[in-house]
Amino acid sequence: MAEVAPDEWITFLLWVALWLVLAAGSAGAAVRRQLVRCIVSVQGRRIHI
Repeated sequence: MAEVAPDEWITFLLWVALWLVLAAGSAGAAVRRQLVRCIVSVQGRRIHI
């Protein structure tokens, strides 16, 4: 239960990074895929109790 807050911070920071990559354009397509994969893994770990 105490680890929910750090996971939410990590997810928030990953979303910020994802937004920055989207703003940068299609040049960061590979990086964007990595960020999405990280976000999905973090959210999945949080949901999977």
